[in-house]
Amino acid sequence: MRRLKKTGMDKYIIKKSNENIPILGICIGMQMLFSKSYEFEECDGLNLIEGEVIKLKSKIDNKNLLVPVVGWNKNICNKKNIKNDEFKFLDNKYFYYLHSFHCIPKNNDIVHTFYQRGNENISSLVIKNNIWGAQFHPEKSSLNGLNFLKKFIEL
Repeated sequence: MRRLKKTGMDKYIIKKSNENIPILGICIGMQMLFSKSYEFEECDGLNLIEGEVIKLKSKIDNKNLLVPVVGWNKNICNKKNIKNDEFKFLDNKYFYYLHSFHCIPKNNDIVHTFYQRGNENISSLVIKNNIWGAQFHPEKSSLNGLNFLKKFIEL
């Protein structure tokens, strides 16, 4: 975020989002779309999506879990929030992840897919109007990632 602010790219991204230009944030790019993050230090994000970015828990239900998450996880469609079939192609598909922090949106209606980590649902795809955030790496997710990128371009 410091680099974006130093170069003025933060204002440019916000301007383009206000012009309804499609924006896709991947991994940390998704996290920068949010209001605030606590990685390294408390930091304001672009605030294009209300919510915060917090560290993943290393223990859930008395089970030790690895942080960072590295590897493949199965996306699950948030069926109550998907009003049509345009994202069903993501359901039960595996995507590659590498992250230690995750996004907690203020409005869960923007969460289109998630993956399960212990008993927690980790947001994996959020969409708010023309702003898309993917916690997974589509560029490393083989055909599933390619299909996701094609869908973004089509829409």
